[in-house]
Amino acid sequence: MKENMILIISATIESLGFALLFRVRKDRLIYGTIGGMVTITIYLWLFSIHQDAFLSNLIAGIFATAYSEIFARVLKSPAIVFLVPSVIPLVPGGSLYYAMRAFILNDEPEFSSHLHNTFSTGIGIAVSIILVSIFFYYLKSLRKKFKY
Repeated sequence: MKENMILIISATIESLGFALLFRVRKDRLIYGTIGGMVTITIYLWLFSIHQDAFLSNLIAGIFATAYSEIFARVLKSPAIVFLVPSVIPLVPGGSLYYAMRAFILNDEPEFSSHLHNTFSTGIGIAVSIILVSIFFYYLKSLRKKFKY
């Protein structure tokens, strides 16, 4: 529990840092930061239940992308302003580092394990962003179609 709280706090700070790095307007900073905090909380909760990196990242990524698309419309900003800080805590930096380290040390089983985790995480994030973005694009086209 204590470890998860540390992860949530550090992910929140990480989200804020990336929002600042990408020069998100001050009145929008809090929304991206909260998105990152809730996204990592969802991921940690799901991973504690399923122990499946792909599924946990997929569902957390779906939340992050839907959150970003909704706040983009509410606050009249591009979705990417909220998406990057919301998704960045899910990015498998540590796993990729350990995979490359194992590769350099010629530890094939360790390399394979970390590389599989890295790809599972990345694919889960990518698929979630694509699915939700297509869904919101489809909703927008339906709204336009029936508006006239």
